[in-house]
Amino acid sequence: MRQTYALLLALSVFALNMIGCDDDKPDTATIHGTITFKNVDVWKASGTGTKADEDSGLVEVTIFEDSVWIEAGGVRTPQRAPYNAQNPVILTRVAGDSTYEYSIEVEPGTYSALAVGFRTNRNVSATQKTATLGVYWNNPNQVSSGLLLPFPPLNLTDPAPVAITVEKGDNLELNFVANFGFVNQWFQ
Repeated sequence: MRQTYALLLALSVFALNMIGCDDDKPDTATIHGTITFKNVDVWKASGTGTKADEDSGLVEVTIFEDSVWIEAGGVRTPQRAPYNAQNPVILTRVAGDSTYEYSIEVEPGTYSALAVGFRTNRNVSATQKTATLGVYWNNPNQVSSGLLLPFPPLNLTDPAPVAITVEKGDNLELNFVANFGFVNQWFQ
């Protein structure tokens, strides 16, 4: 009887320790990966006077809360600012590089889009301050802006971004492709 009691006590202590292991996880999750850019030659050096030179804006990696990047009225765009709008991941241009690493710390939950965009500091329409260069859409080898704008001059019908759900302590790798050439199309 004593052996059974001792065994049950040991198993109970082990089980309680295992349950407590979840407390060792950080309260946040990390989403990281590699973004591969096409048409990097469009992203010119400082002072070139192009639509996408280093002095004309920033390349930012952002993530959108659930139900922010939605389709409504035949259009699919972000409806509010990104979750990390106050602290986006800024990519630093390195001449000739087409791959960039990113890492974003987020709270557990569901996010409607992971995107990389070029945010211009030039005087343009407020609705066109950011050109979405690519979104994660579960196809790491093909570009999608995630936008649905089926009318001229853009006429975009790209695949939608994939919602991302993370739990406490997750370390999720998401790789995707972006197209810097979209800057010239967006900022016409």
